[in-house]
Order: sequence, then structure tokens, then C-alpha cells
Amino acid sequence: MAVIFSDGLVRVFSADPSRYASPEILAKFEEEVANINTVAEKEIGGFKISDLPGKEVLVKPGLSDGQTKLVKEGGVAVCYSWSAASQEWTKVGDVLGATSGEKQLYAGKVH
Repeated sequence: MAVIFSDGLVRVFSADPSRYASPEILAKFEEEVANINTVAEKEIGGFKISDLPGKEVLVKPGLSDGQTKLVKEGGVAVCYSWSAASQEWTKVGDVLGATSGEKQLYAGKVH
């Protein structure tokens, strides 16, 4: 599985042990993730994590299927999505970063 991160890098993940990265590369990846988390603890996409509401806002039902909300859980921003079918907020996952909204250069083209 390939994942494009907010830093613009693509990282490839594999469940096949023969394709695992070396311990040095894995250590570097873990260091980069820790750095992302440190930055994310302060601000994500222009939002201060300290200003995000807590999980108490998830008591109120969503307005439409797929509506998302960012909440603060233990100093981390977490995204939830409203499911109209089950009438509940479902945790999507931790929010680690966001792009600046500026156009990005990829394969020689501006996107």
C-alpha cells in the first residue's frame, strides 16, 4: 500500500517480511512520524489543537451522512464521521497534518 503524506512524500507499506525496510530506514520513519506528531500537537491546517472541542460535541447527532468533526482527545486532533445509517459518530483516525492549501508540484505539473 502506498500513502502520500502531507509532507509530499510517498511511503510504501508491505505486509511481506521480505520487503520490509532496513532497521535504519524504519528508525528514520519513526523519527519523522514523531516529528509530525510534535508539530501536529500545536496546529493542524491553521487550527490550534488547543482550541478544538472535546468529545462532548459528539453527543449531538450529525446533520448529514459523512459529516466530519475534529475533536481533541488527550492533546491530539481526531477526526470523526457521522453515519446516518447507524446514527453514530465513527472514529476515522488521528489527524497528523494538513497541506498548506498551496499548489504542489508533482511530476513536473502544478496540482
